[in-house]
Amino acid sequence: MDKKAKISLPIKSILVVVITQIVIYLLNLIQINMGLDPHNSILVSFLVVIVPTAFIVVLFKLKPHHLLLSIPVWCITLFLFFVPGRYLTVQVPADTDIAFTSFADSLIYRFFAIIEIAALELLITLLVIFIKKIVIFCSKLDRNDVLKHTILPLLIWVTVILYMNTVNILIAPLIGHLCSQLDNTYSEVISVIWLTAFVLHAAFQIVIVCIFTTKATRKFSLSAKSLLIIIPVTYLLFALYAPHGFYMLVYTGRWSFIFSTHPAMPYWYASIFITLQYGFVMLCALCATRAKMYPNNDKENKEPSDLISEILYCSWKRENILKENLSVARYNRYFDRMTRCAKILKDEKRLDTLLPYLKNDNISVRFDIATLLFPYYKNECTEVLSQIAKMTEEKGLPKHLASLPESADKLVNNDFFGEVNAYETSF
Repeated sequence: MDKKAKISLPIKSILVVVITQIVIYLLNLIQINMGLDPHNSILVSFLVVIVPTAFIVVLFKLKPHHLLLSIPVWCITLFLFFVPGRYLTVQVPADTDIAFTSFADSLIYRFFAIIEIAALELLITLLVIFIKKIVIFCSKLDRNDVLKHTILPLLIWVTVILYMNTVNILIAPLIGHLCSQLDNTYSEVISVIWLTAFVLHAAFQIVIVCIFTTKATRKFSLSAKSLLIIIPVTYLLFALYAPHGFYMLVYTGRWSFIFSTHPAMPYWYASIFITLQYGFVMLCALCATRAKMYPNNDKENKEPSDLISEILYCSWKRENILKENLSVARYNRYFDRMTRCAKILKDEKRLDTLLPYLKNDNISVRFDIATLLFPYYKNECTEVLSQIAKMTEEKGLPKHLASLPESADKLVNNDFFGEVNAYETSF
């Protein structure tokens, strides 16, 4: 039965794609024969391709490689059974001239139409999959998760807006006045002033983004996946409002990019490039911060260079395993790594360096540290574990940590499946 299912799935995908391409082709023929003006014809052509493609990707869960089948289908339809007209932005001319050059030109136009349609379908497929992952990821978040993923872009946006308005109101007029006082004989000095202002302006924005990203990464243990929420929120904020001015490599309002004669760039368009720039800076700052917090985090069998950071990393991984509902074996394996690090700290008589983390904001960290230190600092750990044992979802406990109160209660009452003795002997 499984083999039949594996065989039928590719066949089903092929049939769905082929039928959809034929439907899109027929819809194209209808809109071509409607006699629309060129502008409306291009818009309808895009809708004819985008809407059916997005619908079948969602309904039949198609992958990008399935849509590669659209290329041979469009080759057959446009090379054999085509109607002259506009396919997206490509105008396919009529093939009425007997001369070979005219026929060759017609084939080239059809070829470009095929490439453009297939590329748009692949792009829509990737976009639908990306949106689906964002929705699934957001559905697993509680209120605290949503807050910590939205507060970073909000802080960056507010600070950048305040900074940009300050520049526009105070700094830019001063620089303009200074340059206007210099004649053309000082053109090199003027160039140096504008270049210096340009570099400093971009540097200040990078510093703003890096500082907030670093603080949020340390406070909330953000990961690269967090950008799935942070990036769209950043885009929406800058699309909502962005003062005229220079955002790293993007101009808004009076200019677009570096061309002063280019038409003004709308907010929604400029915010795409602003978000891409800031998103890249956020990703670099996030990766650098995590590399500093959790060195050698992928080398399980190697002696950790920083024992405290290794223990915190393992605790963070254990919380992620609970959040993503992964295997218990992986969850326990990271606790074994924490135990090995704690044993080294005990041998070096530095076990007390873990005590401050009993007051950490993260519930999972408090539980793991209290579990490690329980045989040696029983009073302090009992207080922390008793507090965790009384937590409920109604009192703010995240859903994925629902099992911790019961485990904490068993540990306090020496009924933790014999684990207490195991901790004592392992140390």
